[in-house]
Amino acid sequence: MIHIAVCDDEAPVVRLLETRISALLKGTACEIDAFLSGTALRDSILAGKVYELIFLDINLPDVNGIFLARHIRPFIQSSLLIFVSSQDEAVYEAFAAAPFRFLRKSRLDAELP
Repeated sequence: MIHIAVCDDEAPVVRLLETRISALLKGTACEIDAFLSGTALRDSILAGKVYELIFLDINLPDVNGIFLARHIRPFIQSSLLIFVSSQDEAVYEAFAAAPFRFLRKSRLDAELP
């Protein structure tokens, strides 16, 4: 079972990611937890939930996604962190959080696979 977290403050983006990820992993047992705030994702991880994949928006209203990733990094060392952002220029700043990937929302269908 692959445990996946998707965190974005825009519900349509969360649903889109869930749909696309499920389609890509068709035939693979997976569980996707959706979060509309960075605080909710943080609380889940600090409560002990383990995710193999974490899709995280950078521009969240409650916390900056890069700051959050750096804060939770000690708890998600074995997780693959993937930033999903409409802020293409944030890619260089995102390196500080040691992400596995940086996906642009504008090119999600091309870059997600």
